Amino acid sequence: MSEIEYLTVKQAAARTGRVRQTIVAWIKSGKLPAARLGQAYCILPEDLDRMYKPVQVKPVMTIETEEVED
Repeated sequence: MSEIEYLTVKQAAARTGRVRQTIVAWIKSGKLPAARLGQAYCILPEDLDRMYKPVQVKPVMTIETEEVED
């Protein structure tokens, strides 16, 4: 049987580029599922990936404007 690997709050913060306080806020608000082990939170990598999907920005179409002569 394989062991389940969990992330710590610090690891989750590094993985998402956020600060630890943000990860804890996500957990406390219920946005990010986590288990409590003593005073530490254990986060499944799949839960973090599912919750935190960086937004893919599509290129914006540029509109050329005519220069107005005085």
